[in-house]
Amino acid sequence: MQKKQKTQEENNVIPLEEVEKLLFAQQQQFQQTLQVQMMEIRNAPTPSPAELKELKEIDETFPNRLIQMAEKEQKFRHLSTFFGQTGLIFLVLGGYIIAGLIGTQSQTVGVAIAISISYIAYVFKNRNPKPPKKPK
Repeated sequence: MQKKQKTQEENNVIPLEEVEKLLFAQQQQFQQTLQVQMMEIRNAPTPSPAELKELKEIDETFPNRLIQMAEKEQKFRHLSTFFGQTGLIFLVLGGYIIAGLIGTQSQTVGVAIAISISYIAYVFKNRNPKPPKKPK
């Protein structure tokens, strides 16, 4: 038995019981310092069902009012997009008609007006509004 102990000490071998104790202590320390962070990202016009339930506890009309507000906003966006695109089409067509009528008198002026209207329509259709800057 002494020979085995001397061999273990000479080879710097740690007994299995010691290794298990160290692993258990390390696991305990890890569990004590472990922090879990959970994040929910949601992209929807209405709150999540859990949030709606919490809002209903505050005031029973909140969930219905929020859903109605989201529906009105969606309807407004659809109408403004439709009329905005339709208006742009009519603006360009009207400009081409005017350019065509003037173009019969002077071809250079008609072409210049048509190019200007096309450029203006292109710029307004493709411009991306910048989001507001966040305060620091």
